[in-house]
Amino acid sequence: MWRFEEITKTKKQISWVFISAFGLNENEYSLDIISKSLILDILF
Repeated sequence: MWRFEEITKTKKQISWVFISAFGLNENEYSLDIISKSLILDILF
């Protein structure tokens, strides 16, 4: 994420979003990295 901010020189907030058919198993690593998790069911 820091590399993207560095290259684009954006001042806007950036979030990692995980889109999956089955969801995300929440653990200490996923909670640190992923801001939002979406399941495909809500898109269709």
